[in-house]
Amino acid sequence: MPKAFDDAKRRMRASARDIFFLRTDNGARLVASQGPWKGLQRRRVKTAVIIMQPFAEEMNRCRRLLALTQSALADRGICSLTLDYLGTGDSEGAFQEATLPSWISDMQCLCDLAAPHGLDQHSKLQLTPARHD
Repeated sequence: MPKAFDDAKRRMRASARDIFFLRTDNGARLVASQGPWKGLQRRRVKTAVIIMQPFAEEMNRCRRLLALTQSALADRGICSLTLDYLGTGDSEGAFQEATLPSWISDMQCLCDLAAPHGLDQHSKLQLTPARHD
C-alpha cells in the first residue's frame, strides 16, 4: 500500500507542475511552477515561494535539493516558482549577454508576476546587487 500511495503523490505533484515562458524586456524566460499555481492565479492560494536558483556548478550540486524542496512545498499546498535566467537553460539570450543586473531584473519580473496573485506587497523583494568597494 505505501508504494501505491507514493505513486499517487508523485502523479499529483507532476500534475501540479506548470512550465511557461515569461516575456521580459529582453526576451522570454522559462518559468517552472510547482504546486497550486492555478489556485494562486484564482486567489484561492495565498502563498508563493520564489526560488532564486544558482547557476553553473552550484546548480549542479543543489539540483536535487531544490527539486525536493519544491516537492515538499507542493505537498503542503504552497506554490513555488523558479526561473532560468537570461542566457541560461531554456531562456532566450546568450550567456555572454548576461549581467548581474539583468538577472536581478529577471527575478524582479518573477516577483511582479506573483504579486497580483497573492504575494504580499510588503514581502516583495527589493533586489539590488551587492557592492564591493
